[in-house]
Amino acid sequence: MKILVSVENDINLEALKNKLCAVISSFDQSELYIDVFHVHSPPDIQRVGKDKELVDEINKNEFSTKLRMISKCENELEAFIQEKLGIDALVNSFVLKGDYKEKLKEHIIFQRYDLLVLNPTKKKDYDVILKGRNTHWVIDNLEIPVLILPSYIDYSFNGSSDVTCFVDSLESFNSINQANVLNMFKSEIVDYIHFGKDSFHEKVRIINSSNPLQSISEYTKDDEHLNIYTLHHKRQGDFLNLLDKSFTKHILKSLGNPLLIF
Repeated sequence: MKILVSVENDINLEALKNKLCAVISSFDQSELYIDVFHVHSPPDIQRVGKDKELVDEINKNEFSTKLRMISKCENELEAFIQEKLGIDALVNSFVLKGDYKEKLKEHIIFQRYDLLVLNPTKKKDYDVILKGRNTHWVIDNLEIPVLILPSYIDYSFNGSSDVTCFVDSLESFNSINQANVLNMFKSEIVDYIHFGKDSFHEKVRIINSSNPLQSISEYTKDDEHLNIYTLHHKRQGDFLNLLDKSFTKHILKSLGNPLLIF
């Protein structure tokens, strides 16, 4: 299994390691390869003469700092996974220069990953995070499952996470249940939940509710355990429209956990 972790900077790196470890311990995989990915975009400043030399030196030093940050992240992640989980995982780093979207698309097409992990650092609201120009572009344009691990979610590793899939009908259950990304997780931790009164499949747990949308909002408030919630998206370039639907809004309303989008 190959995972690409897109890291913006070293803010809350410790929390990222804890969350990644919880996610990784939930996989039903014997081999694990993790690549840490960062795109450095130098400021577009035009200078001449001595000013140009100064700007070039500043850009060079900034890029060197990025290299050291990613290298540190790589080493700490590998050691953390081996220490906490007792499994061998190979962690590599990629630091590229240029446009983030362009470099990410090229990299994913060439390398072929099973999962992309995004670690937004500046936003503290899921609706804002998912509408960010890079995030929704990634979801709409790259054929890869995306796991959002916001930096503001603090977590101390105490075991594996669970995966919760909200379904509203037999059709949605069948569609989600057939997704390849869920096969990466241990089957016993994947939970299908329907808020309502009628059962339509033996694998779906029914939570009695007269107001399903409100119940979903209440359910996602519990962030004591690192539960991964899922959002099923058919990748037709309309992710922003999906975010405006009532069902999606209620999932995101008070969400303080990782979100898997596929």
